Amino acid sequence: MAPLMFSLRFLFFLSPVLFLMISTQSLAQISCSNDKGNYTTNSTYHTNLNTLLSSLSSPSNNGNGYGFYNSSYGENPDQVYAIGLCRGDATVDSCRGCLNDTAQLLTQSCPNQKEAFGAGDQCNLRYTNRSIHGVMETSPAFRPYNVQNVTSSDVVEFDQELRTLLEDLRGQAAGNGSLRKFAAGTAAAPRFQTIYGSAQCMPDLTEMLCSDCLGTSLGDIPIYFPATQVGGIIVKPSCVLRYEIYRFIDPATVRPLPSPPPPLSSPPPPSTSTGGSKSNRSQTVIIIVVPIVVSVVLIVIFFCICLRVKRTKKKLETRKLLPGGDDTDEIGSAESLQFDLATIRVSTDDFSE
Repeated sequence: MAPLMFSLRFLFFLSPVLFLMISTQSLAQISCSNDKGNYTTNSTYHTNLNTLLSSLSSPSNNGNGYGFYNSSYGENPDQVYAIGLCRGDATVDSCRGCLNDTAQLLTQSCPNQKEAFGAGDQCNLRYTNRSIHGVMETSPAFRPYNVQNVTSSDVVEFDQELRTLLEDLRGQAAGNGSLRKFAAGTAAAPRFQTIYGSAQCMPDLTEMLCSDCLGTSLGDIPIYFPATQVGGIIVKPSCVLRYEIYRFIDPATVRPLPSPPPPLSSPPPPSTSTGGSKSNRSQTVIIIVVPIVVSVVLIVIFFCICLRVKRTKKKLETRKLLPGGDDTDEIGSAESLQFDLATIRVSTDDFSE
């Protein structure tokens, strides 16, 4: 009887822990979109869907190397699109296993729906007949929460620490690059407890869309979760937000992102820019000076021509004023020369001997 009582007491003591683990780790959630169209069994769409889902969990498919799978198969109108996302700390094997299990659960639970969304503990998967790459969607959403309660006197402090942590993780996750938008962290909680949190988005979202998606999940907490709950997870097609009072992320298996590329070459030094400015100023000076110089040269030439004409005119006037300086004087001089010759002839008897 004593061993039986001990076993019952042990199970009673362990039951909250077991329930806590079950409530947070068995997160299989399924949503079949009945309003997005149906397909028939063994149709082309059905075949394309099976082919695509098989390829996602294939050992040869590593996605983008950081737990993100985005692919399509077939041609319109039977083309199928699928996006899978594994948690930031999921190993390659656990990621593939989660995607495979979720795919099987989706096709079994939604046998004829063209669009379906499912989430497991370490992944979520969605397929549809429309392109969903880079599109933020917040519906459907899964919001299971931990049933363990915070002491009523600690609710306000717990909530403040939780909000600060999740807001910080929201910014970190959104600010990461296109390989992985994931962040995890901790915060001190009342009574020496620790709050563990994580935030993750589809990496094909922009920083703003990721932040917006996580923001909607933050807004869901006071609406869907009782104020006294110590943990919960909100899974949406484009983002996941989670917090617990136990460690659910293994930092050792979070694959580090590659180092950022080296910065672009620095801009040219100021001296080069100054040289360019000097060159521009020189061109401006040349453009201004050349017409001025040409104008001055033309003016000088004009004045030189005018001066020369004036000097020539003055010289001619001077010659007219001087003796023998005009035509009358020249004729008179000729006559004088003729008179003198006649006189000479008379005097010389016509130059006779």
